[in-house]
Amino acid sequence: MRLSDAFIPDLSLVAETGTGQIAGHILLTKALVVSRSGSHAALAVAPLSVLPGFQRKGIGGMLIREAHRRAADLGYGLSLLVGHKDYYPRFGYKRASSFGIEFLLEAPDECCMVAELQEDSLNPNRSLDSPSVFPVFEEGCFCASCSLLSASCSSLRLDVARYAFG
Repeated sequence: MRLSDAFIPDLSLVAETGTGQIAGHILLTKALVVSRSGSHAALAVAPLSVLPGFQRKGIGGMLIREAHRRAADLGYGLSLLVGHKDYYPRFGYKRASSFGIEFLLEAPDECCMVAELQEDSLNPNRSLDSPSVFPVFEEGCFCASCSLLSASCSSLRLDVARYAFG
C-alpha cells in the first residue's frame, strides 16, 4: 500500500501512549468517485484500528477527527468507508446511497458511507450523477500490505495519554 500512488503519508496516523506504545492507527488513501461527468477525488478510510485494551476511550474518534482535519487541509472534500452503521455517523458519515453513490464491492448498503470534509462536497449541483466509488489501489491490494499499528507509517504521533486519558 505504501508503495502505491494511493498512499498519502500525511494521512497515515498513529496514536501512542505517553510511554510510546502504539494504541491505534488510521489510514486514508486516495479513491475516485466516478460519474458520467467525470472523476472526483475522494479518500477511503481503511483501516481504522485500536488495540483492544485501548478501545472505548475515544482513541478511534480522535484519529478520525484528526485525519479528517488534515484531509480537508490538503483539499479533499469527501471521505468514504465501509464500516459499522452505528459507529461512523457520529463523525459525519451518512449512507452513500442517499447521495447516489454506489460502492463497487459487496457490502450492506447501510455500511457504505460518505462524509463531507469540506462544505458542499456532497452538493447535488456538483455533477455527481450516477457516481461509483473506485479505490485507487494496485490490483489485488486492498490494504492487505498495510500492517496495522505499524510505527513506520506514522506521520503524526498523537499523544493518547494527553488526549484520551486526561
